[in-house]
Amino acid sequence: MLLGEQKKQKLEEIDGFIFSCFEKARAQLLSVHEIDIKHWALKKAREINDTTFAATDFWLHQFKRRHHICGRKITKLVTKRQVDNDEDIRQSADQFVVQVQKILPKYNPDNVINTDQSGLQLELFSNRTLSFEGEHITLGKVQSINNTTHSYTIQPVISMSGRQIGPLFLCLKEASGHLSDNI
Repeated sequence: MLLGEQKKQKLEEIDGFIFSCFEKARAQLLSVHEIDIKHWALKKAREINDTTFAATDFWLHQFKRRHHICGRKITKLVTKRQVDNDEDIRQSADQFVVQVQKILPKYNPDNVINTDQSGLQLELFSNRTLSFEGEHITLGKVQSINNTTHSYTIQPVISMSGRQIGPLFLCLKEASGHLSDNI
């Protein structure tokens, strides 16, 4: 085999390995960055004894272009549990909405209340990843969605007629599981 053919074969092997790693990572909704691709490429080059391979920025650009990979903002965070139970959750939510719409007209709007929390995050996450061009929703996996949005929360209670009911609750999350005496 000629030297040029041997080099081409090694480059194709590296390319295939990296693309496989990329597909597996994105199938698991993991964030992938350019440094990850370069790391996988250098690791594979070492495995196949390609001492001339360099994961340059130009090489990376060409790899991304060949495989239609681009940088994207993660548009929705999900947990492993949500991914596994997505259809069950969707059906349950739809059933709930139908049931509530049937019984709401029987009640005074001042007597139907809703409460929700707004807060700050405990778990930091990357809101960008490399993914496939044309993707409509780019998912990213985190340990807990709650930890990405909350460290403490306020919780208003509002009636269906738009009135705030009672005080505004402040909810604190402490590492020990209880509030200190100073609060």
